[in-house]
Amino acid sequence: NKIYEEDKKFSSVLEFFALIAIFISCLGIFGLSSFLINQKVKEVSIRKVLGANLLQIVKVLTREYILLVAASTLIAVPVAYFLTSNWLNTFLVRVSLNPLWFIAPVAGLVFILMTTIGRKTWKAIMVNPARTLKDE
Repeated sequence: NKIYEEDKKFSSVLEFFALIAIFISCLGIFGLSSFLINQKVKEVSIRKVLGANLLQIVKVLTREYILLVAASTLIAVPVAYFLTSNWLNTFLVRVSLNPLWFIAPVAGLVFILMTTIGRKTWKAIMVNPARTLKDE
């Protein structure tokens, strides 16, 4: 236990800063999505008038975010796998890496992303196209 006491302290500090980083990133995603969705309200209204269904509009509004998450996942997962496997090799007891440890955080990231931008997306979809396009 004395050998791993320092790792336990480091883990608790890392968890604290990870939660702060997740909160700050959610605020950033919310601000960015609010700005971009407000820019696309007229586009969404035109798509609604032309007969687009709900799924098509959600796809248009969330495509950029999903692509960014996919790109960051393709970069982060191999780096995390490499660093984690090297770190685990320093311990006396060997632990094999489970792919679920990398899939679950990505799924959680997508869930947090969709939760964060979901409200603004829903508000943009539910807006009356006549009110948005009356100036055009």
